[in-house]
Amino acid sequence: MTRGTYPRPARGVLVGAVLWMPILLVPFSAFFFETWLQLQIFERDYEAAELSREIRETNARIEGLEERADELMTLDRISEQAPDLGLVQPEPSQIEVVRVTPGSDYRIEEPFFEIARLPAAEPTGPPAAATDSGVP
Repeated sequence: MTRGTYPRPARGVLVGAVLWMPILLVPFSAFFFETWLQLQIFERDYEAAELSREIRETNARIEGLEERADELMTLDRISEQAPDLGLVQPEPSQIEVVRVTPGSDYRIEEPFFEIARLPAAEPTGPPAAATDSGVP
């Protein structure tokens, strides 16, 4: 037998594969990277579509709630509930019109919400001096 008829040794195949590896690695790594980028794009598009859907649902809910609030605040509905709440029409003598001109020197001495404040409750606990421990 001659030397040319023998099959190539396994070592030669391994050396050939190692030599071709960088050449094959560059295009395949580019393809893998492109595939990874496409998957990232698809994932972000999916998330964007989900967020858009949630925004549409939230906006629809807000519009529905605004319509409901407008419906609940109509004068007819308030007029129907007024007697149940103890509200009555004011007498003409109870209406007082206050006009303030921009040039006037009008100053508010007390807060205007004083009318809505409940009367102050009497303190029921020990006086403030008794609760102080006196330690500086």
